[in-house]
Amino acid sequence: MANRIAPGARTRAVRITSGKIGSTPFPCAVWSMPGPRSYTREDIAELHVPGSPPLARAVVDRLLDLGARAAEPGEFTRRAYLNGRIDLAQAEAVLAVIRAGSDDELAAAAAILEGGFSRAVAGIEDRLATLAADLEASIDFVDQDIEILPPEEGLRRLAEIRLALAALLAESSAAEVASDRPTAFLVGPPNAGKSTLFNALAGGRAITSDVAGTTRDFLEGPAESLRLFDAPGFPAEEGSPPLDREAARRAREAADRADLWIVVVDGREPRVARRPPAGRPALAVVTKADVADAEAVLATLPFPDAVAVSAVTGSGMDDLRARLRDWSGAAGPGARFALSRRQLALLRQALRSLDRTAETLRAGRGVELVALDARAALEAFGGITGRRVDEEILDRIFTRFCVGK
Repeated sequence: MANRIAPGARTRAVRITSGKIGSTPFPCAVWSMPGPRSYTREDIAELHVPGSPPLARAVVDRLLDLGARAAEPGEFTRRAYLNGRIDLAQAEAVLAVIRAGSDDELAAAAAILEGGFSRAVAGIEDRLATLAADLEASIDFVDQDIEILPPEEGLRRLAEIRLALAALLAESSAAEVASDRPTAFLVGPPNAGKSTLFNALAGGRAITSDVAGTTRDFLEGPAESLRLFDAPGFPAEEGSPPLDREAARRAREAADRADLWIVVVDGREPRVARRPPAGRPALAVVTKADVADAEAVLATLPFPDAVAVSAVTGSGMDDLRARLRDWSGAAGPGARFALSRRQLALLRQALRSLDRTAETLRAGRGVELVALDARAALEAFGGITGRRVDEEILDRIFTRFCVGK
């Protein structure tokens, strides 16, 4: 399509030539980059024209007339990721490079873009995948007198993997600036205790009641360097009034845009209203620990990071606040890798999953449960590299880019 404005080379080259729009010629340079040796692994042509806004607009308008379309934010980096040119961690590093405000930040982001972080993650993930495979192979022989992976061997390998992951975390810091406060969303069914928890964490004045559906509006407040949101519970019950269904729909849409899901589970009637998409950090909170066996509920939840609390008595609230600070905090300046908060959260989530795996194995709770905990850690790694990530997460990442990156 660019050749219809200015002739370019068929091989990788830069050609100084003349372009033409209608009968009007203009000087330009055509950069030809045939795939797969290009940023996106696709055929790419760039037209470089003199710095004249009217000329630039005329070239863009002509390209659109010929059938081209304007690029979406982050589209070229997204294409590079989808075509296997880079992984998701490197794609996010492109944004970190653009936003770097110092030489240290630029060096930390460039280290990820060059693949150093991805190689470190891949090495840990590969060892964990091998361990998970051995654990799942053991399930086939659980009723027989065959021990494929002795507990002490599993614990030794887990300890080595955890040590490598902890070292990687120690080399990483958050790339976002302080003004870019992440958002956390209280997700749960009606009457699970979200508003009471919101009041306790954010010092809010949300109306609380034993009647389901009391919360109708969105509430926002600060909580441990986060922007915490409370909203109507979802899903709305079948046959609910239209207003309730609309409130639940808006709550779902808002939750999809949040950086962190705080999945609220009623300790008396435990159920998970909605599982977070793959690749999104999540923290489960079992409420009403003062009137329910919340610890028993914790053992049944499919979340590696979970805590039981009572917003009424304050039990567990200090632990919850510490986890929120841990999620939103940074390791400090001078780190080797500058990660997004999402990446840091997933690394910490993987670390907690490994701890839970070791605890389950040590307690002899069954190889099936041990394998499930190991899989949870693998899913966290997959959320970093992009091997296990939801489309909603990709949309959220790439829409933060400027157009043309």
